[in-house]
Parts: sequence; C-alpha cells; structure tokens
Amino acid sequence: MNRNLLSALLFLFGILLLTACQKELNFSYSNSNTAGSNGGTAQFKFAGGTNSCSGVIVNGTYNNGTALNDKNTIQLKITVDSVGTYTIATANINGVIFSSSGEFTASGAQTIILKGSGTPAAAGNFNFIPGASGCVFPINFTATGTGNAQFTLNGSPDSCLTPIVSGEYKVGTALNGADSVVVKVTVITPGSYSLSTNTNNGIIFLSSGTFSTSGQHTITLTGAGKPLSAGSFTFTPGTNGCKFAIGF
Repeated sequence: MNRNLLSALLFLFGILLLTACQKELNFSYSNSNTAGSNGGTAQFKFAGGTNSCSGVIVNGTYNNGTALNDKNTIQLKITVDSVGTYTIATANINGVIFSSSGEFTASGAQTIILKGSGTPAAAGNFNFIPGASGCVFPINFTATGTGNAQFTLNGSPDSCLTPIVSGEYKVGTALNGADSVVVKVTVITPGSYSLSTNTNNGIIFLSSGTFSTSGQHTITLTGAGKPLSAGSFTFTPGTNGCKFAIGF
C-alpha cells in the first residue's frame, strides 16, 4: 500500500477513535440548561414559565465532590390545572439530579419539593430545568480546597464577610508572615484543609490546618510573593469562594 495513503488512513482512524472517546466521556451528564423529563396524568405549570423559577427555595449545602443528602431539596411554586399523578426530574447536570413524584388531589397554586441525588462532579454555577419545559433554577457548587474537611467561605461567591487585612503591602517589597487576611468560614465536616487564592499582582495567599469541630471558624491566609505594581487587586480563596481586595 502507498505509504502516504496508509498514513492518511491511520490519521482518519485516530480522529474517529478520539471522537468516539469524547462522546463516551460526555455521556455521563448533560450540559447546563438541558431540559429534564416529566410524566403522569396531572396537568400543571411552573411559576416563572420557561424563564427563571419564581419564589424558588434552595435548601442544603452543595460542595464539589460531596454526595447530596436528604437536606438537598428544591421548593418550587406550581399551578395545578388538572389533578392526577406526576413525576418530575431534571436532567443529570454536573452529576446531580433533582426529582419528585406523587399525586395532586386539588387544583390551584401549590408547592412541590424536588429531592437532590448524586455527587457534584465540578465546582461552579449550573442551571437545572425540572420537567421537559419547566422554569430554570441555578445551583452554585462550591470548591472547598483539598483535604477532608468540608466548609464554605462566608459571603461566597461575593465579597467575604468582614475580612481582616493585616500587614503592609508595598510594591517591590516581599510579603512576610505579618501580611495576612482572616476570613470567616462555616465548617460542615471537621478535618484537614489546604486553601489558596489565585495569584494576582505577583501575590498569593495560602493556609492549611485542621478543623476539630463544625460551625463558625476563621482561616488566616498568609501572603507570599512580591507586589508588582500599585493599585487594588482582588483575591479569591478556593474556587468560587468569597472575594477580598488588597491595596498596594
């Protein structure tokens, strides 16, 4: 066989194999904004229609890599037009599904509770759609750093709640142990942890340790590096954690 023809066939086979592998890898859960499914004899519609769910209540804590439990529920407002049985489920988004089943015995405005199941595959914001044409509600899955402790940074994903900034931050002067930021956290599961911010303006903040109890705690993040330029720069401990600013 012609050597050029053989090379072309091998290249084509490689492309086909890669495509097949990608399809298999992506099969485990759908992309955000994918509709779910519903069934049963009841007729109803979600408050908010096909837009954002109205009056949605998200219960429970959602951490990357931590399996959902019976506290992870979603309360949605609906209007029942025709009584009967129902089944409702979201698509499998980020390794997680919310579902419910039962029977409506009366028409009119009601509340339905979807129970979560699965283990989040990644941190970030993901949209869920209950039913084939339901409203949309977001869930923020929080990354808590490495280690076996489970915790959230108070204020995430917005500004950290009352962070305490200590030390002097001068351009060209390396940071030391006195340059630190204390942030508040809520510990869900005690254990060890390791946490760091993004690197910004040549600076990073880090911390590691152990939480012996659950509840409210603080973490002291110690700065390292040398500021490159003057100005105000934002740092975020963990993925989708809270944010604090440092002026240099």
